[in-house]
Amino acid sequence: MLRPIEVSRAFSPLVRKAGVKKVPRFGACVGIDSQSGENRNSNEEGTASALRYRLAIRYAIEGDLRFLSHQDSLRLFHRAFARADLPIRYSEGFNPRPRISIVMPRPVGVASHDERMVVELSAPVAEEDVQRRLSAETPDGIRILSVQRLGLQDRCVPTEAEYVLPLADSALPDVERACADFMAKPNLMVERPALAGRRRRQVDVRGFIIDMRVSAGRLIWRQTISQDGTARVGEVLDAVGLPSREWTHRVIRHSAAFRDECAIPFAGSNQ
Repeated sequence: MLRPIEVSRAFSPLVRKAGVKKVPRFGACVGIDSQSGENRNSNEEGTASALRYRLAIRYAIEGDLRFLSHQDSLRLFHRAFARADLPIRYSEGFNPRPRISIVMPRPVGVASHDERMVVELSAPVAEEDVQRRLSAETPDGIRILSVQRLGLQDRCVPTEAEYVLPLADSALPDVERACADFMAKPNLMVERPALAGRRRRQVDVRGFIIDMRVSAGRLIWRQTISQDGTARVGEVLDAVGLPSREWTHRVIRHSAAFRDECAIPFAGSNQ
């Protein structure tokens, strides 16, 4: 059996004899010629139907919901959007998924007063309506603080995060000394467990910490976030003598800093 390219070559002399100056490309026979006016119209229609409306949603998560995993949090919001009858956009393909992403996933057990979620809608909805309708469908422990529209090219890129840990009065002197010792070190290497198919690696936790102090009965620290990574909450706690298994669930992510559009202050935000 002749292949398509061989069929095209076999018929070329007959086509030239009939007075056609150029043999059409093989793809043109199935309507994918980029010069076709009809196909251009269909492309324009496809572009119009693919319009995306992106929103950055700032929220807080507290109480028992702080023990939700990243995937459980995504499922919770997917269901909340469905109940709120908000036109969420789905990915294409055989297994479409809602276009929802949590920018900086929390460690399980850590509460947060400053989370960011980016969602795409298939139709425009006013930011105030999104906040009102979504707030009505989220459970106790989640507060929708504000909603902001994003451009198609805008990105929420985290750069810093601040964490707070309330302490008992009896623990304050020891933690304060441990903080001073930690900040005085040029580096502090810890070994992270190996992920599937990877080796264990050494990480300089001290290099990510911008500031650490004890103030008003709380341990407060600020850390950088970049493409090079960041410090894990448990690593910081262990470094100052607070066993992470006992203290992680008491930590609160108080605030986060973002680059580009997500760095713009949200109206009505509770800093």
